[in-house]
Amino acid sequence: MAQQGPVQDEGLQPPVASLLAYLFLGIGGLVIFLTQRNPEVRFHGAQSLLLGIAVVGIWILYLVLFTVFGIVDPTGFIVGLVGLLVWLVLLVGLFVLYIYMCIQGYQMRHKKLPVIGNFAEQWAGGAATV
Repeated sequence: MAQQGPVQDEGLQPPVASLLAYLFLGIGGLVIFLTQRNPEVRFHGAQSLLLGIAVVGIWILYLVLFTVFGIVDPTGFIVGLVGLLVWLVLLVGLFVLYIYMCIQGYQMRHKKLPVIGNFAEQWAGGAATV
């Protein structure tokens, strides 16, 4: 009777890998994009990476705008109040999007975000069929 070699684990299951891409926004997307072969999983990794870059860009834009507006309004009360409200709306919106994309990734649904979804699809090698 011939001995078989050790059973090799195939790594992450595609739904788990797609979830992890969004769960660790940006960095997780990069790791998943670089390590996985499944085109749909790579799409979710690329989209997560681009979403993380977009979030950082929006945060920098927010800081620059409210710094400039803070210079214009020396008392800072109105700018501070508007800034707080905008920040809260952005955080709640990002949290809802984050949860939604985690669910879509885990269910292996090909949900493209506006603008960045097209880039993610190109990076992953075109539209994947599940």
